[in-house]
Amino acid sequence: MEPLSALAVATSVVQFVDFAGKLLSGSTRLYKSADGRFEDHADLHTITQTLSKLSGDLQRPPKYDSPSQHIQELRDLCRDASLVAEELIEKLNSIKLQSDKSRTRWRSGLQALRSLLVQERIDNLQERVNRFRQQLTLSLVVILREEMYSSQYDVNDRLESVFTVFQEHIKENQLWQTDIGRMIREQYKSDPSQDSTQFSPPNITRFGLEEQSDRFARLMLQFMKYTEMGERHERISDRHRKTFEWIFHETPNRAWSSFPQWLKGLLPLYWITGKAGAGKSTLMKLLHDDSRTEQYLSKESCSKVPVVKAGFFLWNSGTSMQMSQHGLVQSLLFQILNVCPEMTPSTFPDRWETFSLLGSFSTVELSWTELLQSFRRCIQQIGKSKRLFFLIDGLDEYAGKPGDIIGFLKQTLASPNSIIKMCISSRPWTVFEDAFDSNPSLHIHELTLPDMRLFISDRFKENAGYSALKGEEPDYAEQLIEDVAQKASGVFLWVSLVVELLLAALSNGDRIKDLQKRLQSLPPDLEGFFQKILDSQEPEHKEHASQLFQVFRAAMKPVSITTFTFADEDTDTILNAEVSPVSVDQLHFKIDRMRRRLNSRCKGLIEVAQRNFSPNSSVEYLHRTVKDFMEKESTWGKVKAMTPSTFDPHFALCKSFLMQLKKMPPYDMSDLEALLSEFISRISQSESTVTDIKIVMLDQLDDTLNHIISQETIKETSPIGQQVIKYPGVQPHWTHTGQLSHETFMPGTFMNFVVSHRYFWYLESKISQGFQVKQAKGLAPLLYSAIIRPHASNEQVDVEIVKCLLEHGADPNESFGGRQIWDFSRPAINMDVYQKINDLLLQYGKGSSVGWPMKSKSFFHRFKFRSRKAK
Repeated sequence: MEPLSALAVATSVVQFVDFAGKLLSGSTRLYKSADGRFEDHADLHTITQTLSKLSGDLQRPPKYDSPSQHIQELRDLCRDASLVAEELIEKLNSIKLQSDKSRTRWRSGLQALRSLLVQERIDNLQERVNRFRQQLTLSLVVILREEMYSSQYDVNDRLESVFTVFQEHIKENQLWQTDIGRMIREQYKSDPSQDSTQFSPPNITRFGLEEQSDRFARLMLQFMKYTEMGERHERISDRHRKTFEWIFHETPNRAWSSFPQWLKGLLPLYWITGKAGAGKSTLMKLLHDDSRTEQYLSKESCSKVPVVKAGFFLWNSGTSMQMSQHGLVQSLLFQILNVCPEMTPSTFPDRWETFSLLGSFSTVELSWTELLQSFRRCIQQIGKSKRLFFLIDGLDEYAGKPGDIIGFLKQTLASPNSIIKMCISSRPWTVFEDAFDSNPSLHIHELTLPDMRLFISDRFKENAGYSALKGEEPDYAEQLIEDVAQKASGVFLWVSLVVELLLAALSNGDRIKDLQKRLQSLPPDLEGFFQKILDSQEPEHKEHASQLFQVFRAAMKPVSITTFTFADEDTDTILNAEVSPVSVDQLHFKIDRMRRRLNSRCKGLIEVAQRNFSPNSSVEYLHRTVKDFMEKESTWGKVKAMTPSTFDPHFALCKSFLMQLKKMPPYDMSDLEALLSEFISRISQSESTVTDIKIVMLDQLDDTLNHIISQETIKETSPIGQQVIKYPGVQPHWTHTGQLSHETFMPGTFMNFVVSHRYFWYLESKISQGFQVKQAKGLAPLLYSAIIRPHASNEQVDVEIVKCLLEHGADPNESFGGRQIWDFSRPAINMDVYQKINDLLLQYGKGSSVGWPMKSKSFFHRFKFRSRKAK
């Protein structure tokens, strides 16, 4: 017996039991009637007819191929129930008035007497029906459980079957792609013996595809380039006059492996190491930029093979792309293909096939797997005709495990059919020593004493105070240079900081003994020096310095001087500011004043990049060593203790982004989106700020963006213009404009935006002030934004917001855009939250059949779900 057929029969039995109960109850009422009127006769007649039909159905049970034990028991129950039905119909007919006879009291009395005579039998039938009810209930429970398991297995079997078919389709699709690729490649081949699995750039040229290939290469380079690709290289200080010249000397030296000899030789790797702050990055920048590097590479060994150079400077204080393998590989590959664009099709064969066949350039983001495969493919292909030279600075700045980047470098050097040389730099960590110490190398802090003397001497000679000192005490003046250089122990950063302090003292006219005392008091190590700098802050500036340090660290990424400037403004200044662009002169005045403030409060530990100073110039740590020092738990605890616990750096950044929206010159939509995204992130993280102020900030955000959007010319082709056409009579809100879109298919309001970002405190406050949850006709309901389109970082639904909306009039059954909330896919939330949301919607749905089914499609879950809806 099929499980569902058995359930159909079982349902008939249940219906029979219910009807039988009603009939018996009606017969009793007829028997006990005081006035002799048979008001239930018509109902009993209808029930009798229904029972007759059910009895007939029960007498004709479906045939089953191989019924189970429980199904057979149910069949026996059906047979017995059929017999009871026949007898019950007979008894009902015996107490039924005929329609063609008059309803006199006499005949009614006779009918009542007849009912009295059969009452005992009716009671007996009722007792048997009760037994049937108990047996049927037990049988149904057993059969339901049996069906649940069999349905689950059936679902699993079907899923397995679907998965198998899906895999077959994937294989067919891959074969189809291979066939197309083979046909394309065959068009390019001129030599039948050529490997058809690889593209040949010369063949592309022969067959007249130069233009298409060049266009693909240009598009691919544009696609691969990211904004901060060369930023770190530009930020590294250039070497001081004639320093580090020894790196290009060919004279052998026991202290280090000759770099020029290595460039001309066959050994693949050179390691530059040294203390933190010793000048490794500055030296690497020199090697990268100086033409002598390539000149030595072109001499002697493999001189006939041209060289392609690429470099990357890892930066732990930068963006994720500046400190990751992904950013490293993408930058190196970009530089190679920029020099050898003809290699682009063979580097990205799948994308090239799509482009050449369909004329469509794929903008799907490069995954790590695709990027790494493309990089390896490229260096193997280019190795047939060229050599590669990589300079990679700051392995210790890498954000991942050192072993990962070490493994990548070794695999790259071992690439088959390639000639690769690589110069790398890092701090002398044990993991790097174990990996690279057997290769040619140098320890930079052991070689820079002459460079330091030169640097100190040049800087002192520019100072009038030093010139006066040298005229008065020439021996001591020279000794001062030597003392500073020796105490530095090879750390160039320490030298540059101490020189600045001594120059200030010389300008102040300090005596010789004052200078000696100052130099002797300075710690010889960087951390001690940084702590002395922090301790030297003026008492009146310590709280402000602490605020600036906290804002800088809370940013979690490079932050512009403009952002710093407005983050340092008072809250009242931000809230009272009008929405009007600030002039260029006013902005430059503000950011220059902020730059001076940073220098005086933070003592140079964080600074503005001086090169091409502009509103977009980044604020950064003086050096990686400063970051390490400041973010130590002991140091950071002291810094935070300088301000009250109520200070909120995230709120300070939130103020800044609001002020930038108000005051920055006109921008395109991407600028608005970036500032809005930062504002949302910061106000969500600002936990210690008073809620009332945050509510005002959100209100001002709404007013500001509405003002900005209203200045835009409404064109039919613009996003906001399309909304006007699509929803006439509904004024589009900024949250439904272009890249700022809330992603609803209907216009929304600012409250839709608030609810989707889970700002419960804002919603609760506005409701207490009289806000009506029910949206105007034509606008997306707030429940939609709360449940279907949450914009929080984890896209989780806020149960409190949903409950609040329902308690204040939100209708779960409201239709909008031709659909109800149930017509959308169930939100991707965890089951506990889903259950709470579904319970709330069912509770406030006022009896309507609402709710999302569970993920499982088994009968048990469907049955459970329907049962809940029927309540």
